Amino acid sequence: MPLFDLSTLVRAKKTGRIAVFVAGDHNIFFPALVALDSIQKNNNKHPFDYYMSFSSEHLTDRMKQILAAHDITFLDVDEFDTHGSVSGLSAMHENRWPEEIFYNWIAPLYFAAQGYEYALKVDYDILCLAEYELPKLTNPASTFTGLAWDLDLTKQGLTKSHLDALDIPDFTAERVAYFNAGFVAINLNRYVEQDTYNKFKTIYALLQSQETAVNMAEQVALSITAYLDPSPVARLDETYNTRITVLPQLSPDKQPIIRNIHYITQNKPWRAVDFRYLEGYTKSDKTCLYMYRNAWLKYAADIDGFSEFIEISPPSELETIGMYSQIFASHYRLAKTANKA
Repeated sequence: MPLFDLSTLVRAKKTGRIAVFVAGDHNIFFPALVALDSIQKNNNKHPFDYYMSFSSEHLTDRMKQILAAHDITFLDVDEFDTHGSVSGLSAMHENRWPEEIFYNWIAPLYFAAQGYEYALKVDYDILCLAEYELPKLTNPASTFTGLAWDLDLTKQGLTKSHLDALDIPDFTAERVAYFNAGFVAINLNRYVEQDTYNKFKTIYALLQSQETAVNMAEQVALSITAYLDPSPVARLDETYNTRITVLPQLSPDKQPIIRNIHYITQNKPWRAVDFRYLEGYTKSDKTCLYMYRNAWLKYAADIDGFSEFIEISPPSELETIGMYSQIFASHYRLAKTANKA
């Protein structure tokens, strides 16, 4: 049964307003501020309300001041307790994400209760570069709208034991609409009606209970949850979720078409540049992830608080040349090795 019945829910409709939110632990603060500020700058004509959520235990007066200046509402994660719990949801085996990320999937229930009909779930490592097309993000026929592609979930580590535990009739793991959770539009009415969070929580817990670990278990669980939804995932094009491991779409005049850059991987632009995996990136055609780095640093450096929360500075011209020199050298070494073979 859904957590609450929309037909009897007393609430003031926020007609036409859309909640844009980032949730996690307190370490998201400044990157999430950059994400929300960049969305504001490029979408100021859209009816967006902005929220950031983590535990208020870590909210400082300086953070409050900055959020107020940016017209971003802070939500203590305790606000979500009446709508759901993250208890029983263990961290993913990659140990890259805290358990607090699961508040992102309780938050839609909170926003539904506040009268919103749609919400945008945004990862803290997003940078918006261009305006969104609102009709693409307010799909009345789908619970989720996001960047999705068909994927064989067995390649993510899903095994027969997982499938037996899930016990989903006619479920075929070899071809499932897998969607990246970094930028997702949510139809809140459908989210509540389909009891989406409880389904997700059950599926995720079952995946985690098996001996074999599933890679990116959160997204696998979301994809299976979406499979159980009678409406398919509405698919956004890659401009809304340009992951740094892929090249952007180009216009006929060869200009990149990007609405959001998504800084996936551990190579975050607010940290010192990391070459530990350069050889692997070179072999898998992913060195492009370095070229997106300066866009975030240039934008973030103009936001009040940058020097307080970020330990590095935007690179100089020589530092940028040095970074690309290492990348090109890695490609040259690979080419020489291939020529000798």
